[in-house]
Amino acid sequence: MKLRLLLPPVLAVALAAVFVVPPTARGWKPTGWRLSLEQRDFRIWNNFTDKEANDNQTLDPNFPGWQGADMAIWKACIEWSSELHGDGSGDPHQPGDLGSGGANFEPTFQGRHVGPGAVGDNVHSELPGCSGGTIAFTESFVDGSGWRIFYYQCWLWFDGPNEDWPNGTGRYDLQGIAAHEYGHALGLHHSSFLDATMHATTDNGKGYRSLAPDDIAGVQGVYGTKDPLKPRITGISLSGLDLTLDGVNFAAADNDVWFTRGSGVGDGTPLMVTGVPSTGMGTQIQVQIPPAVGNGDVLVRLAGLVGGDALSNPWPLAVDLCPPPSGYCTTTPNSVGSGALIFAGGSQSVGANDFQLSSLGSPPQVFGLFFYAGLQGNQPVGDGTLCLSAPFFRLSALQTDAVGRATMKVDLTDLPDAGQILAGSTWHFQWWYRDTAAGGAGYNFSDAISVPFCQ
Repeated sequence: MKLRLLLPPVLAVALAAVFVVPPTARGWKPTGWRLSLEQRDFRIWNNFTDKEANDNQTLDPNFPGWQGADMAIWKACIEWSSELHGDGSGDPHQPGDLGSGGANFEPTFQGRHVGPGAVGDNVHSELPGCSGGTIAFTESFVDGSGWRIFYYQCWLWFDGPNEDWPNGTGRYDLQGIAAHEYGHALGLHHSSFLDATMHATTDNGKGYRSLAPDDIAGVQGVYGTKDPLKPRITGISLSGLDLTLDGVNFAAADNDVWFTRGSGVGDGTPLMVTGVPSTGMGTQIQVQIPPAVGNGDVLVRLAGLVGGDALSNPWPLAVDLCPPPSGYCTTTPNSVGSGALIFAGGSQSVGANDFQLSSLGSPPQVFGLFFYAGLQGNQPVGDGTLCLSAPFFRLSALQTDAVGRATMKVDLTDLPDAGQILAGSTWHFQWWYRDTAAGGAGYNFSDAISVPFCQ
């Protein structure tokens, strides 16, 4: 794991250097910057090519609406926040303990981005190729005005949370490595302590998931120990779009409430409702959730203040209350492996119009298409299994990339009349693709997924 320091504001003067703590150093070491409140956001371009990086499709109430690599990286970043994220659950390797920094530092999850972004866009993504023994690296401006994190594609990435594999085989825990790299982004060099998340080497990354005392000392040294008077969310309740935040130390008349954007657009800035008063001597805030908010976190900032003690802890917020998508049917082996798999991503909210489909495991550079139906099926067709029943509705054809991945954002406003996807409906999706190298019929299918849609 490496840290590349860049001089602001342009990459034309970038310094491609590695800064490692000398063997004689003890404990944590700062880089010399700290992220301002305008740089607490992080996003993910989920372009990970390993199936194992996105095979955790079990939803977690502490990380609502997200699975796979998105959830793993969200958990990694949230470990650095000042206190427990919700009830602290979500990682069996540190039960009830996610959120351990104890500093005036809070991250805000801003969902997905549409590419790797530039340095300063605060995006995690996979990078094609390899570079010797480097697993991942962080690029950051030396003034703390933003960062970018890459994970090399040549390693095998696992999204957890209960992965078990031998050490030394090029397999790495995405959550653990992301926690280490995010520590660089927020201003920490490598630590000389072997048990620290910020230690320079690892067998598989699992040990990086939970902050060690030296990491906690480091983030508190950079951002200050958590101020007892900083705003703090202790619980939330939701009635329709009316959100109640319970806590302490809210401003009497001027709070900014930060939300995760649901559209995957923008520059990472949280969606905000500004100038919100509190009641109960700063213990309760009531606010209406804007329509563009997505599943993620909610935070409270004391308006006009710029220090880390002005921002509350992030609290998980589920606004897409649809039941989660569920997989069914069975994929069939193809010419490149065990078969293609289909995944649903983005939002199941018809109003947000941010639904996405993706597939992994097809041959590279072949044509295929996603299609959907109102009824499930199960019958042999071609070289696989057709898991839907007519009538079918086809989406636009596309070509898989160099690693056999296909991704499509589905515009719910541009569908056939008989195939309109409305709130309250459930539709079933599958991926069809060409595979002439396998012989036989020359085409195959993925498994299938059922997706409920909500308002």
